[in-house]
Amino acid sequence: ICGGCVIFLGIVVLIAGIVVGGMLTTILDEGLKKVIEDEIYICPGDAAGSKGWDRFAAVNYLEDWDAVDATSKFDSYYLYHITNAANYLKGTEVAKVVEVGPFVIKGWDQSYDMSVDATGVTYRYTSAHVFLDGDQTFTGPGAGGVEETATFESKSPVGIDRNTKIANFNLGYLNVLGSAGTEYALYLTGAGCTASQIMNVASPSASVCTDNELGNGTSTCKCCTLPDQILMADYGGLGKAKEICDGLSDSLDNFIINEAVTGLNGGTAVAPDSADFATHYTTIATQAAAAGISVLQQATNLVIIGLGCAAPYSGSPGSACTSATDLATAHSNIALWSGLPATVPQNILVKGILASKGAAKCECASGLNMTAAGCCLSAGSIPNADTLLPADAFSLEGFFCNSTVVFNKDGDAYPWGTEEQCMDKFGVDDYEFSCKGKGEMTYPFKNAYYYATAAGFAAGAANATVPTERNCADMITESAGITSLVSFLSRIDGGTAVKSTGDTAFDGSTFVATAFGETSFHTPLITEHTANDHLYGYPSALLGAMIPMLVLELPGLPLSQKMGNLTEIGAYTAGFQALCASSCSAPTSTTPGGFNCAGNAPSREVIESVDPAALMFADNDCKPLSWTYSTVAFCSAIENGVTDLLNEYCEDGIAETMYDTGAGAGAWALLSETAQATQKAGMATTISDYIAAQATNTSKTTDAWCQTTVLSGFGAQGIIDQGAAASVSASDSLAGAYYAAIIAQGLATDLTGAATVYAGMTKAPKAALETAVHIAAVATGLGMANPETQTEDAIVQAYAASEGYEYCTCYDGANGVANMPATGCCLAGGGTPTQDFTGFGCLYGAPGHYESGLDRTSSLDLADSMTRHKAIKDTEATSKAQFCPTNPEDIANQVEYYGATSHVAARNGATQPVQGGNAQFFAPKGLTTKAGDSTVTKPGTNVGDTITLWVKQVLRELPLSYQGDGELHGVTLAKYSPDPKLLWSTADGGIETASADVDVGVMADGTAGFNGAQHVGVASGTGLPVFLMQPNFLNSDPDLLDSTVNDLEIYNYVDYTVEDPSTITAPVASGTWDLNACTLVDQTFIDDNLDSLNVDVLVEPALGLAFAGYKRLSLATSPVTDCNPLVDATCALSINRDGANGACYGPVADAFWDGTVIEFAPGGATTLSGKQLLGAAMAAGGKTYAPSYACSQANVLTPNFKGGNLMPVYWADQATAASEKSMNDFKVLGDVVGLSALISIIGIAVGVVFIILGGVCIAMGGKSGKVTAAA
Repeated sequence: ICGGCVIFLGIVVLIAGIVVGGMLTTILDEGLKKVIEDEIYICPGDAAGSKGWDRFAAVNYLEDWDAVDATSKFDSYYLYHITNAANYLKGTEVAKVVEVGPFVIKGWDQSYDMSVDATGVTYRYTSAHVFLDGDQTFTGPGAGGVEETATFESKSPVGIDRNTKIANFNLGYLNVLGSAGTEYALYLTGAGCTASQIMNVASPSASVCTDNELGNGTSTCKCCTLPDQILMADYGGLGKAKEICDGLSDSLDNFIINEAVTGLNGGTAVAPDSADFATHYTTIATQAAAAGISVLQQATNLVIIGLGCAAPYSGSPGSACTSATDLATAHSNIALWSGLPATVPQNILVKGILASKGAAKCECASGLNMTAAGCCLSAGSIPNADTLLPADAFSLEGFFCNSTVVFNKDGDAYPWGTEEQCMDKFGVDDYEFSCKGKGEMTYPFKNAYYYATAAGFAAGAANATVPTERNCADMITESAGITSLVSFLSRIDGGTAVKSTGDTAFDGSTFVATAFGETSFHTPLITEHTANDHLYGYPSALLGAMIPMLVLELPGLPLSQKMGNLTEIGAYTAGFQALCASSCSAPTSTTPGGFNCAGNAPSREVIESVDPAALMFADNDCKPLSWTYSTVAFCSAIENGVTDLLNEYCEDGIAETMYDTGAGAGAWALLSETAQATQKAGMATTISDYIAAQATNTSKTTDAWCQTTVLSGFGAQGIIDQGAAASVSASDSLAGAYYAAIIAQGLATDLTGAATVYAGMTKAPKAALETAVHIAAVATGLGMANPETQTEDAIVQAYAASEGYEYCTCYDGANGVANMPATGCCLAGGGTPTQDFTGFGCLYGAPGHYESGLDRTSSLDLADSMTRHKAIKDTEATSKAQFCPTNPEDIANQVEYYGATSHVAARNGATQPVQGGNAQFFAPKGLTTKAGDSTVTKPGTNVGDTITLWVKQVLRELPLSYQGDGELHGVTLAKYSPDPKLLWSTADGGIETASADVDVGVMADGTAGFNGAQHVGVASGTGLPVFLMQPNFLNSDPDLLDSTVNDLEIYNYVDYTVEDPSTITAPVASGTWDLNACTLVDQTFIDDNLDSLNVDVLVEPALGLAFAGYKRLSLATSPVTDCNPLVDATCALSINRDGANGACYGPVADAFWDGTVIEFAPGGATTLSGKQLLGAAMAAGGKTYAPSYACSQANVLTPNFKGGNLMPVYWADQATAASEKSMNDFKVLGDVVGLSALISIIGIAVGVVFIILGGVCIAMGGKSGKVTAAA
């Protein structure tokens, strides 16, 4: 019995051990899989309170902020700072770029407005954060909702904080530049040209717009002419001067010879056209040879003798010729006849002789001698061969002097292209021209640049002051209005100074100062801002000016519409004013450039307690407000200009009255303008004293008295009967208006009574009555409503408007300087006859890399931050993700993003469906180990060879590939990273060649893509030339780290593996970075730091949960294209003859000019290439012909900066990882697996022992099975 029982017991124990161990592992396997359904799934019917719902909607503020098992979630930003921006933009150095950071942000997210249906969970999300650039103490709900206060220590390296200056490309300006195409086109637009007028610049057939056509936006003309075209045309014209004048000189020499021959013919009674002509010419030639002089000289002598010895000269006292060869006496006679000294040179006598026939040889302006290149003519006249009368001659005076003005047959000067311009006959080779547009054109007058106005010389103007053709370079050079404004705004916005006094200007002159008097010229291409401004956005003066001008296109719209369009920008500007106004100082000299705002807006802590709505401006640099402040100067200039205009009228009227008093009525009107100016200058003191006395008598300022006087004068000129009870004759209309006003005021009932009242008025009330009547008359003339109730100030504005001046109006309706804030405002209206001020003073919110504008609501009160952010997110569309999938593989798959199931994600219009997971949850694999193992997951296990993620930055799904086992705090996890060539578009890339899925950039040569860089301008909704890639060009084209190709070097000082960045010291002092203390980022650096730069997701396959995620992505920009003139017509505008304004695409420029045919003479009798003409012009100036184009879209301010490169802007490490304690707790699951094996082993072992014992008992004789004691 004993042995059988023991054996039986052993078998039972053995079986139990096996069963219990197996049951434990099965339960564990099912439990692991069940975790996802209990904790993650949100299915129809679930509601708030379910685990999945609460997990999705919950936010852990400060419940476990100091717990050792708290999951860490930080965003670390590294900003790229260009240390040598000026030289980099000048093209003299590669960019030296330092990777500044990390700037660490602690964030919290929460989903809300959740609803569930079969397609997924619809939601919005909100967030809060704290910037840890210093020790930060903040508040938020803790455990049980009780408010707690937490302190996080700084995580910024020593030496940097939110106020650290970072210089990089201005993305907002790049957006504006991209819309215009190039700076050339952008600034011509700002100078008043339309897009069609700009495109016509390159057209050889388009004529230059007149001022009227330019202002009216005429689409068929070109707004200006390129400087090289002007030089080429002018040089061609000068060459023609030599040709024409040589021919004219020969003709006039022959004329003198012919005159001598004719005289000899006459002396022998031989007809001029007889055969004896040759005989007499031979006689003159023989005489010349005998005397050792030229035939021309002998003929000249004979002509002078013939004229000087002829009657009446021979009969003059003491002037009789004694012989036919008495040259000296004849010379003297002609001189006396002409009123000249007897000793005057012979050539002067000849000039007079020719002039009497309407002829004159060419002379150069400024006393220059005619050169092979020709010259600007101050004299020259072609006689009329039929009449030989001076009045019929064709003058060459003023020819070849400029490129714009042509005179017609009547001698009137008109710009080329106007209806009045015409010419009947050129006189040389009978080239005929006629009036444009009148149907009489026998040959189009395309050679207008040959000829200039004779009016310039008639007025005594040298060729330097003769009007020149509208030169494109003059319109946009550094001292021009638009570019000066851009420099002014760029300086305010932290732009880079690229020129200073003494440097060569864009138009080839020497730069002295901008139109605002600034001796340094700034570009907005690279701007320097604080790290705070880069991360959160900032008010931009440049964008505030350009967006109204170029995007909203406000100039020309009705004022009410402009005010409406500017409401958002204006309110933004006013909000910033309220915070920064106290930091601004007004200059003693009220000029726009003199206003200066400095310092920073209040911090988040201060703003939160005063006006949380202004958090978007926290810590922003106040300098951009200088632009808003400067509108006080602009608007004052308008009103001062109007005052000056009125004072000028006032002084003119007094001068006329005073002059007529002494010289007789109407005498002033008979004077010329010059004479009037002289007389007025002589009376200046008397006029000033008179105005001062009158102002004192009326208790007004001199300006106010003049204003009233002028308006009264205008009123008297345009007076009308103001509703008199009885008609008044025209001669009494002024008095009638006074009487009508008296009747209207109830002071009389009829004209007779009104006349009596008027006659009895004392000086003051009579003056008031007359002024009121005159003012009402002016108001009537200006078409103002209710003229009798208009104020003088309102009428002055209306009058100013009639003269092209518009008083300033703020976006909120405040009108005039007196009503503007002392800090200026965003202008919806205002301007002079030549400048529209719409948009001046406006500031625009440039976006930040982390948060922007209204999204920037976080403060040190986390709950309030969430609430404020919700108010913003409530206005946005919802998103949707699947959390109750039929197929577990679809868990957390994005279904909709911002209300759409697909988005356009590339410049080619390709759409991407919304799909991909969230990098947190995956289909669980359950237990993959066997009993006795120490983990729940077998090494090498994954949740799939590929996982997909929805990446909102590029609006598309991106795959991550399984890379093998990873490790976190001793736990083996499945590691996923992107394919190294995921964002490549070439054949060896992760996506097939030419796929619409990859939208890469363009390298400098325009042929290859930025492999490894995904264009996200469309996805971001900005259109900016920005690219998403991996940090420091990881997994990108090797060329991007080659400074000889990409023109940059990146330097690093951060050890990414250091857990506490505050222990790092940044090598910077007073804003200067020590690059020698940094490491050059090259491929070796990338390889050594791969684990710190790559995107990694560490997934626990059993649970299907990501225990750690490192989303490391970089934003880069291709700031400007290389601007191929063969592709972009606006790039072709930058052609220049010597490489001074960019030295790229030289062969293209040379080929262009070589293929450009210029008609060197009207009618095409002679043609030369542009290359020949420019080459000759450059050689004549001692320079070398080296044609080229600017090197990028930035083809005005920085024409030598090379485009087509890629510059990193920032990279962010968005890291979330479970704590070490949490991972140790997770190891318990592995211990359970080990325990199940132990239980099984113990059960099997005990069972075996019992079986062995039973066998022993039987062997010892216990056949009955009963165990007995041994003997």
